[in-house]
Amino acid sequence: MSGAVSAAAALSERALTIYQEIGDRLGEGNAHYERGRVRLGSGDLAGGAALFEQALTVYQEVGDLLGEANAVWNLARARLASGELAAASALSERALTVYRLIGDRHGEANALCDMGRARHSTGDSPGAVALMEQARALFRSLGEIQGEAHVLSDLGYIAVASGDLAAAASVSERALAIYQDIGNRHGEANILHTLGRLRLAAGDVPTATALLERGLAIHQELRNRQGEAASLHDLGRAGQAAGDLPAAAALLERSLALYQAGGGRQGEVEVLNSLGGLLAESTGPREALAVYRQAVVLARDLRSPVDEARALEGAARCAAALGDNRAALADLRQAVALYQRTGAPEAAAAAARLAVMRAEEAGDS
Repeated sequence: MSGAVSAAAALSERALTIYQEIGDRLGEGNAHYERGRVRLGSGDLAGGAALFEQALTVYQEVGDLLGEANAVWNLARARLASGELAAASALSERALTVYRLIGDRHGEANALCDMGRARHSTGDSPGAVALMEQARALFRSLGEIQGEAHVLSDLGYIAVASGDLAAAASVSERALAIYQDIGNRHGEANILHTLGRLRLAAGDVPTATALLERGLAIHQELRNRQGEAASLHDLGRAGQAAGDLPAAAALLERSLALYQAGGGRQGEVEVLNSLGGLLAESTGPREALAVYRQAVVLARDLRSPVDEARALEGAARCAAALGDNRAALADLRQAVALYQRTGAPEAAAAAARLAVMRAEEAGDS
């Protein structure tokens, strides 16, 4: 942990001891909550979630609705990062209900934003954007510039994933300016990551690498392991695009290890898909196919249809390269169906490839 984070952890531990000694249940709940925030901020998803569960139990016992909503909201964030999309969505909706009940508009905006993140992860990007625009309007009405920057950051991430690079650049640059103006280093690192992904999608590998390395340095300084893992992942993708396959493999392996250590299963499946693509280019289709199969299983467990479709498409390419056209067709059919159901930008290209494979199969028969 960084010095500031270590100090916060020590203070919350000491506070918990004192509250337990004097029998202050609300204070005890607050201490559990603060310890959870420290754990979550450092990338310990399981540890953070356990502490938010303890805080929630106390808040419900003493009837503190604001504490309950805050604990549920943070628990939703931990579940989302660990890939438990259904649980994250349900918890965010539960937090939203309580925030609205007590008239906490700031909390309402936060819950809407996290509902949007969960919606995007399940493949519903238009629904995610609609929820985030509601959150953005609330933050603006409250004069909460940092909250608005958080929404802009998420909108930029979604725009990159959807292929709308112009929109992604616009909202991300605005968010970066806000974060730098208010000195939010965590937000700055996240936006640098998004801008790096944007430049990578545009084919500007040197600029992408420089932006991702700046974001990585901040995440490492803040001891944010999930942010570090995300940056390493995309640096690995940039390395592959630059043709440095050994360096790319090392970066992806480091990212995968961090996600697995911290319980970041959503990040894990994304890295597995990238690693499959790298192995197909370097080691060969047989090794890559085994990794894609791992990604399919994990994506299905997480109920993440876009990640599942990407893994299936990768598996189809590998199966075709190995001469197993029946398996390749079966995988690609499933991938296209998932892409089309979720409106993913890969849908058209995958469908065209499927049409070619079907025509080739018909010609051979």
